[in-house]
Amino acid sequence: MGAADDAGYDPSEKDAKMAVRIMDAFEKDFLRLRPTLMKWVRLALFGKTLQVTGMDNLPMQGPAVIVGNHIGSYKDIAALLEIIPRQIHFTANQEIFSRERFHALIRAHFKRHLKEFGLLFDVAIRPIKVPFVNFISDNIGRVGTIPVDLMEGKTKALQRCKDFLLEEKAVVLLQGRGRINPQDSNPYVCEFRSGPAFLCTKIFRDHGLVVPVVPIAMYGTHMPWVVPGKIKIGIGKPLKVSDYTTDDLSLTISRFRAAMEKRTRRVLYRLVRGG
Repeated sequence: MGAADDAGYDPSEKDAKMAVRIMDAFEKDFLRLRPTLMKWVRLALFGKTLQVTGMDNLPMQGPAVIVGNHIGSYKDIAALLEIIPRQIHFTANQEIFSRERFHALIRAHFKRHLKEFGLLFDVAIRPIKVPFVNFISDNIGRVGTIPVDLMEGKTKALQRCKDFLLEEKAVVLLQGRGRINPQDSNPYVCEFRSGPAFLCTKIFRDHGLVVPVVPIAMYGTHMPWVVPGKIKIGIGKPLKVSDYTTDDLSLTISRFRAAMEKRTRRVLYRLVRGG
């Protein structure tokens, strides 16, 4: 290709247009799949009632990072899909994108919680489990869910999150392993990782964009499936990285990470106390 052919060519502009087309495809697939998805969401929440406070704190448009505790495995995700009216993009264990690996994850989950009855329960619910796993694994990537390799780190996932936020999407970054760890100093809100704070700090420094970070606390999702109970969800006021920025990148990330964790714990305390 000669110099004349290169004139006016802007690869960054081409990449941006491609990104927009991909985002549009995610939204179209989400709208197409939503009716079926919501049936599975309500099955995942069977036996539970939802009580939500602070809904006015959630941005209904524009970029947003949603952080929160992760104590109820798939029920956390189902609860957020049920209450949030806009499309949200999750990070998820890449094992879920494979039918075989997803089946194995569910078996391990039942074995962990039901001990010797776990495998028997896994076989008993197979008529429900198989179509559920097939639907999720076949479609999870089509709606913009971000795969995370838990063994090799999260660098690629964070870059995908950044792309979504620059396209004014909402990204969910739950903190925890999807279950309660009694050994933690606070079993219901584990220590936050630095990923969300790093992501927002980089976007602010590189693009001048302040992405609101919405803290969400959930209580009750840890209760077993089909067992009647109430899931309480509190949505706190958004935080802004610009309020915690210093000349030191590491210090900014540390301060913002701590603020997210502290705000999420406060929201949880209010839920538990009923305030």
